Amino acid sequence: MSQHSQINSNNIDSLPNLKISNLSINNFRNYKDIKLSINNSPVIIFGENGSGKTNLLEAISFLAPGRGIRSINYNDVTHDDNDLGWSVNANICDIKKNLKFVIGTGVPPKTKKNKSGRILKVDKEFKPITYLSELLSILWITPQMDGIFLGETSKRRRFFDRLIFNNVSSHIKELNIYEKALRERAKILKDRINNEKWLDLVEQTLVQSGVKISKNRVDCISFLNQKLSSVSDPFPVSKIFLEGTVESWLQSMTPSEAEIKFLEEVKKCRSIDSITGRSKLGPHRSDFKVLHIKKNMFAEKCSTGEQKALLISLIIGQSKLLIDKDGNPPILLLDDIIAHLDHFHLECLFSEFFDINSQLWITATDPEILKSMIGNFHLIKVADSELHIV
Repeated sequence: MSQHSQINSNNIDSLPNLKISNLSINNFRNYKDIKLSINNSPVIIFGENGSGKTNLLEAISFLAPGRGIRSINYNDVTHDDNDLGWSVNANICDIKKNLKFVIGTGVPPKTKKNKSGRILKVDKEFKPITYLSELLSILWITPQMDGIFLGETSKRRRFFDRLIFNNVSSHIKELNIYEKALRERAKILKDRINNEKWLDLVEQTLVQSGVKISKNRVDCISFLNQKLSSVSDPFPVSKIFLEGTVESWLQSMTPSEAEIKFLEEVKKCRSIDSITGRSKLGPHRSDFKVLHIKKNMFAEKCSTGEQKALLISLIIGQSKLLIDKDGNPPILLLDDIIAHLDHFHLECLFSEFFDINSQLWITATDPEILKSMIGNFHLIKVADSELHIV
């Protein structure tokens, strides 16, 4: 990051520590070519349903590793012809470190040499996508997340793993290594490839990355639980529990001992895994459970309103944990947050986020309720695939 430029600011204490100051989006969903300059106030994006408010947040979410707030295929967000690709570019100001840098990401136009895949440039220098987690943290709350405690285990795992790689930048790399090893092992066993050395090597990689993933989860959830214990009313105090074989081993074993145990068990499972076509054991089978402390009830048994409040408490706790990490709160994307909370809880939520000094991007059909709660704001209307500063 030696190319990053220094910035100067008067009233630094009143500014978000980390913020997007300029945003450029090209050929993304309903946006052909838009540019925004953002001041230091929360950004309220409003417009009719289907106008593209969430699309704007989705574009910003691609400034983090992964597939954005909708967890979608990269090519599916292209405005027109997939062959044209898409891009999101942002100027980022890091007030605490007195730096600014430019992030550019997207899928380039397809050629014979370039078929697909997202790329990243930081100050015009190519970087792996995972490098984004070293630059900034982005968290979001969307209506679709309401079912996080009741939905598929894999979606819940992805949600919590995203929280973790905001704290441990190498976590996403280990997840990618692990998933690749899982696929390779499944293919070897399914096709009955007679290559013991290859299988041993793949399983060794699987085990090493799997233990690192589980260790990251155990450590980060422990730290996050400390923050969750101090979440204040009206949001509930909660506690996260990890349910996973490898994670449970790490409660009484060193990582090296867990690797030996994991490798032994993986080898034992070869026969059954060759029949089922999937690996019986590993962190890809783990789950996360959230306990509502006051009610002594797990989230999936709580009411819909209580589940929403628990989700908010997780984001508040994670935001505070990120401040402990490097002094920077996350950039927060709040999609149709009015659908999540009543007026009282909204006021309390904004009070929390103002205290930690996050940059907020908020969507709403009608901004009046938000305007009454937020003293200074940057108001943007979305209409006809254009952005209008109000």
